[in-house]
Amino acid sequence: MHLSLTSRQTISLFYAVVLLSSGVFAAFTDPKVTTCCPKHPAKSAQGEIVNCTYVHSRRKCHEAYVLTMKNNRKHCISVHSKWMISKLEELKNQSRPCEGTPKESNWRK
Repeated sequence: MHLSLTSRQTISLFYAVVLLSSGVFAAFTDPKVTTCCPKHPAKSAQGEIVNCTYVHSRRKCHEAYVLTMKNNRKHCISVHSKWMISKLEELKNQSRPCEGTPKESNWRK
């Protein structure tokens, strides 16, 4: 099949736009944010904590700690929960601090 020069340019332009747009979208996504807490976070959770990550509030997501439990379930816990504050200290003492925890001076104002 013989394509005219205009058709070749259109196809090349299409592929260039697709390539550039995928790069732009990748630049605006945060690879560290693995989850969102769309509902109001809980005050506590049951079970053994395997991983803990702090997530900032954004769009429809609440500021919270996301706890991954041994059974691989995730729980969103309020940053203002007394239970969570004591768990943070416990995890820190076990040399397993929560990822992304804000510095004390900026936290709990």
